[in-house]
Amino acid sequence: MPILHFHGKFLFHMPEYDNYPSNDARCDLNARFDPNCSDEKIFSICGSDPSRYFEFTFQDVKVKTVTYSDGNGYTSGDIFINQTIDFNGILVDVSPSAECAQLFAPNLKIGNLLTGTLQNTTQSELRLNLRPLDSSANYDSEQVESYFQTTLKITDKNLLQESRFIREIGNSSEL
Repeated sequence: MPILHFHGKFLFHMPEYDNYPSNDARCDLNARFDPNCSDEKIFSICGSDPSRYFEFTFQDVKVKTVTYSDGNGYTSGDIFINQTIDFNGILVDVSPSAECAQLFAPNLKIGNLLTGTLQNTTQSELRLNLRPLDSSANYDSEQVESYFQTTLKITDKNLLQESRFIREIGNSSEL
């Protein structure tokens, strides 16, 4: 089965209000609903846009390499290479004492070539020891890594015969 390799920016809108055990100064436990509160103050209290809580999306994510069934990887020569991947889902932490967030309603679209939904998608343990490339700090709390192992249930695919990727997946309805 061929494999698509992609990278870009993955965005998660985590609610930060009262989400830290230390209850730091930014986390005002006495915050009450105020219909006159400005967006700026709400975002400051919450740490993110509350209307987008738990959204997990891709930004400028593209297929960079295709590894075919023979084990060879290519960075050109297939219509899937450089296609934009659109993704959205709701990422919910199902266990506050462990990193095991689960994606709900996840949809994935690769250009206009392939569309599908992800099945039973649970996050691996987070790795927090990443060193950001664009920072002088050795550690940045915004830089984390984890992975999701899942099955993509194909709901629509463009039967482009010029794509080796499409030829290799054939009539399969799952990746």
